[in-house]
Amino acid sequence: MPKGLGGPKSFHGELIEGSFHSHQVPLPGTKTSRPEELFTAEGVPVAEILGLVPQAAEKRLGQKWESFRAYAPLAVPEWTSFCVEQGTQESCMKAVGRLLKGVVKDPKGFHIFSPGGLVSDKLDAVLDDSWRNFQRDIEWRARGGREIEILSEHTCQGMLQGYTLTGRTGLFPSYEAFLGIVQTMMVQYSKFTKMAAENPWREPCGSLNYFETSTWARQEHNCFSHQNPAFISAVLNRKAMLVRVYLPPDARSFLSAMSHYLRANNYVNLMVGSKQPTPVSLSLEDADKHCNAGASVWKFESVDDGVKSDVVLVGIGVEVTFEIAVAALLRKHVPELRVRVVNVTDLMILSTSGTQLHALSVEVTVHAVYFVWFEWYQPKK
Repeated sequence: MPKGLGGPKSFHGELIEGSFHSHQVPLPGTKTSRPEELFTAEGVPVAEILGLVPQAAEKRLGQKWESFRAYAPLAVPEWTSFCVEQGTQESCMKAVGRLLKGVVKDPKGFHIFSPGGLVSDKLDAVLDDSWRNFQRDIEWRARGGREIEILSEHTCQGMLQGYTLTGRTGLFPSYEAFLGIVQTMMVQYSKFTKMAAENPWREPCGSLNYFETSTWARQEHNCFSHQNPAFISAVLNRKAMLVRVYLPPDARSFLSAMSHYLRANNYVNLMVGSKQPTPVSLSLEDADKHCNAGASVWKFESVDDGVKSDVVLVGIGVEVTFEIAVAALLRKHVPELRVRVVNVTDLMILSTSGTQLHALSVEVTVHAVYFVWFEWYQPKK
């Protein structure tokens, strides 16, 4: 289809239709389009044009309920059913894969759009009860699979947006390095989310859910080519009210956070994880409380429950949390040093107070979480 099809053929001797000129600034005059034949003196489309609009409101594109109030919350199974024992080691991705295996049993409301493959992401437990929805593959096609797998990130993004905007819930898992391919598309969608929230007639729709299944810190055989943490920066640069960014510290926290994540609406969600086995540090109750709060002091890693600390170690994400296990060495070799260990799962609680529903106040963030407790803190005069 030529660019500018249906517009003026030329203007002042310059070719318009079918040339790059049709994608430039608007033409200064519109008389060649004969607007008097299309609009009344009051600017209303003439009857001939209005006659093309369906008389039944429900048949008009802008009035179809699927486009603005079709959202149905996803049925997510109880996450505690998929946990491993505290004190063991488990891949966060494998734990989430078991949860998603339960989610895909919903025959209509959930789909995974994957450019890289669930086996590589270690989410392949999903395929125990579902199929890949390949249309050209004789073995897989027409089986109603809950995963669409195509090595084209922008295609996955487009399908995810359409699926989400028509009332369902989707998930886009990918390696960290390749979500940057759809970065601009994510930004544009977040602008839509902002404007949609300002229109009272538009009801909620599901969140756009991204899932980084690897990070720069653990690339094993892929190394430098797969290291690019730019996508998280792009998400964090959006308005705080529009996004959520989760970096749970262990498999149990991942399950708790994912259970909430898939039920949230009107956000751009990003969860960052790791495929390799790491320690399961928290009990079921502590994991749930930790994820609901977004951050907490890990008293079991701290000296005297973290009160009156000399040094604070803060872990965000699986790998960094694993590294601050050095606290155990400090307690052993420097017992007089008062260590507090803090973990942050929901990055948006660190937003400026008032810009995000879940943001901590400055007092809580500075005094209670990072430095010292209220009852001990005395500001310098």
